[in-house]
Amino acid sequence: PKSFDAHLDLGICYAQKGFYAEAERAYDKAKELDGDHLLLNYNRAALFALWGRPGEAKSLLAQVLEKDRAKVQGWLSADPMFDALKGDAEFERRMQAAEGPERGRTHEAPPGGLARMFRTISRSSNGNLVVPRI
Repeated sequence: PKSFDAHLDLGICYAQKGFYAEAERAYDKAKELDGDHLLLNYNRAALFALWGRPGEAKSLLAQVLEKDRAKVQGWLSADPMFDALKGDAEFERRMQAAEGPERGRTHEAPPGGLARMFRTISRSSNGNLVVPRI
């Protein structure tokens, strides 16, 4: 489909289930439709953090923090997908810089609301992905 939201949500679902290559493909399709979207690039950063690609994760985080520091900081403070980067000196510096005057504010929950609808994504016995219809 030519739906940015469908590709983004599918990528989020794949990433949360550990299907990283499939998530990257879904995000790439979303990127073709709106490559500068804040939520897309935040979720791509989360994917790379989960996938053990910290350089790409940190690079994308720098971009999204520059776009909307307060919102992204709020997401990061509650998002376990970035746990692998915690303790990384560069990540911690960016987090501290991102906190700035916004520190202590209550922020909205991290993105990915439709992901819970797709928790049934799985692999069949022959290795193919089984994805519910949107």
